[in-house]
Amino acid sequence: MANGYKHEDLAVANSVVFQVGELSMRVAREFRVPVYPDGRAESLSEHSQTLAMVSLELASRFYPELDLGRVALLAVVHDLAEIEAVGGDTSTLGITESGLEAKIAREAEGSRRLRARYPFAGHLLNLMDGYEPEAPGVDDEAALVFITDKIVPTIMHTNNG
Repeated sequence: MANGYKHEDLAVANSVVFQVGELSMRVAREFRVPVYPDGRAESLSEHSQTLAMVSLELASRFYPELDLGRVALLAVVHDLAEIEAVGGDTSTLGITESGLEAKIAREAEGSRRLRARYPFAGHLLNLMDGYEPEAPGVDDEAALVFITDKIVPTIMHTNNG
C-alpha cells in the first residue's frame, strides 16, 4: 500500500484528510433539538454514535442478513445535511405536512452546499443521500436506520422525565 503512490495521489489524499476531518469536526459542534437532563443540547456526533450502536445491536439480533458495516455507515452519515441546512436540526414531533416539506427542502439545499464545500467527501455524501426513505433504491439497511432514528430520541425524552 505504501509503494506506488504518485505525487497527485498524495495531494488528493491530503485534500480528503483535511476536508473529511473538517466535516467530522463540524459534526461534533452541530447541536440538535433534544437536550440532556442537565440542559445541554445533544450534538450531532452523539446522536449519530447512539444511532449507530442501537442500529447495529438491533440488526445483529433481529436482522442478521443485513450488512452491519452499511448499517453503521448510514447511521454515521445520515444527518450530515443538517450541518449546512438553514436552521439545522428540525424536530419532527408534531410537525405539519408543510413543515416536513420545508425541512426536506432545507436538507436538500444543505446536501447541495455540502457537496460544493466538500468535493473530496463524495463517498460519505453519496451514502447520506441513500439513507432517506424516498431515495431511489433504498435498501433494508437504510430502512432499519431510518426507523431506529425515529425511536432513539425517546431515550432523551425518557431521561428528561
